[in-house]
Amino acid sequence: MRVLLLIVGLAAGVAFVLLAAAEGGRAFWYQAWLVAVLFWLGTALGGLMLLLTQQIAMGGWGPDAAAPVAALTGTLPLPLLAFVPLGFALSALLPGLSPGPDVAGLAAERAPWISMPGLLARTGVIFVLWLVLASAGIWGRLPRPAAVLGLLLGSVSLVLFYVDWVLGLTPGWSAAIFPFAIAVALGLSGPTVLVLRGSAGTHGLGPWLCGGALFLLYLLFVQYLVIWSGNLPDQVTWYLARQGAPWPDIAITGFCLLGTAAVSGLVWPRLLAGAAARLVALALLLGEILVAVWMILPAFAPLTPLAYGLTALALVSLGGLWGLLYLSLDGLRSAREGV
Repeated sequence: MRVLLLIVGLAAGVAFVLLAAAEGGRAFWYQAWLVAVLFWLGTALGGLMLLLTQQIAMGGWGPDAAAPVAALTGTLPLPLLAFVPLGFALSALLPGLSPGPDVAGLAAERAPWISMPGLLARTGVIFVLWLVLASAGIWGRLPRPAAVLGLLLGSVSLVLFYVDWVLGLTPGWSAAIFPFAIAVALGLSGPTVLVLRGSAGTHGLGPWLCGGALFLLYLLFVQYLVIWSGNLPDQVTWYLARQGAPWPDIAITGFCLLGTAAVSGLVWPRLLAGAAARLVALALLLGEILVAVWMILPAFAPLTPLAYGLTALALVSLGGLWGLLYLSLDGLRSAREGV
């Protein structure tokens, strides 16, 4: 499996670089790469949230899953490193950013927040915080108060990060519920991978995953309902960008995968055990990918077929290398613990 992931990841990476270097791909590579980095970063952060939850439970919840959860969290440096190239395309990615802290027409206290130096400073602090929390959780057992504080800081920083890097893709648009929805959508992919692989001690994650998927659908519906019922014309721009093909089909497919898998797993608990659990997890993972793409990529419309191809290649390339790292870390930690 590791050799296959390496081959697939490298092959997709080479294809991505060649297409990105082509004349038609130079304008779309950073958009595709952002989708891939955010998704696999969310997967690793899902592991971090699980790890801190285990630390709070003092080993009383999911003790058998300690090794795979730690391995999942240990993949965090890879998507953080993959984030670096995006720093060279900030002005194209986030057109609402100003080049400096002085922004005409804005209150003085708001100007640094939407400036490029302010964004880079916040992102750097958040990355350091995540790495510190991950290192502390992997290499030692945190006291319960420290784990609680870490979970709170991690959750708040996660939402702030998505406000910058997802809401910021649509200048002038804001939504109170949306950052939580994108955090749930991307964070669910972490435990989904654990169930998909059938890691030891992760059988109890199935109901949590199904509940999380339904909670994600609820958040997205409530956000839409608030804007529709409130008759907020300045808020519909985000949805207008997603009403043209192929976005309705992508959204409906993603929602159906999430809803069908989640309801089936909760109604028939036997589906969350054995090989059937992997099928449920696979449906959830595909749904999470489609919903993430639907949330992020339309902000860069108009797009060409090449942009969709670059996005798929970026997801496969980074996903293959991420999967290789996860399996390697999981194998090393399991061997060390004699599992």
